[in-house]
Amino acid sequence: MPAPSPSPCIACLDTAVAARQQLEYSRARYTAQRFAVAQVGVSCFRVRDPSKHGRAGFPVSAEDYEATTFNFNVYPPSGFTFECEPQALQFLHRHDFDFNKFVGQGIPYANQELRAQAAARSVGRTTTAVGRERAKEAARRASGFCHVMEALFSSGCTVVGHNML
Repeated sequence: MPAPSPSPCIACLDTAVAARQQLEYSRARYTAQRFAVAQVGVSCFRVRDPSKHGRAGFPVSAEDYEATTFNFNVYPPSGFTFECEPQALQFLHRHDFDFNKFVGQGIPYANQELRAQAAARSVGRTTTAVGRERAKEAARRASGFCHVMEALFSSGCTVVGHNML
């Protein structure tokens, strides 16, 4: 005997919840894309003593882990505009954010959409094969920090993100 199908009310509720979640995600994503990411922190965790495990084979307390944290200043590549709020700049200043390092030593970062736009602009300006290769290389360099994230994601390690839209 086939399983009964969900009632129309449950199906409508599921659809409404999914639509609301999609709308909230789209709004948050749009907002996040307008603003610059100034710094990305990556923490790597290692079990101190693998022989000490609790139930289910996992370490039982925070002391069982060793953490190493890396902070990367990221900066949009040349030719891209970004927005920031005055309150955000004040917050960063109060917390000793090094704006000179951000601008002078920031690793270029452009998401896939911005990289595609940069490549299209550069390729559109040139008609030679050498020019097209240079344009592709410029777009690759603009994605500097993306290479760090791609290596991290492809490592097979668990990645937990905060505000990673």
